[in-house]
Amino acid sequence: MVKFDDTAIEVINFDDVTSGERVLEFHYREPSTPRNAFAAIIIPDEGDWSQARLSIDPSLKDISANLVRFLINFSEKLLAEESP
Repeated sequence: MVKFDDTAIEVINFDDVTSGERVLEFHYREPSTPRNAFAAIIIPDEGDWSQARLSIDPSLKDISANLVRFLINFSEKLLAEESP
């Protein structure tokens, strides 16, 4: 769990065994939707940070640029810490 401003964000970090992708999912409460929202950073199999993609919950109309920056920075730092 990490905090962004007043928002608690659950981080789910996994390798997708079916596609070989590395996935960091972020689940949080978004005021614009009646349910929990999510975003994900996806890195292709055998890929690196330069090939990462951001996926955003399709039910959201928009997402804060500051939240996007936070998620990208958090993901990049986490992945750097895990690399030898």
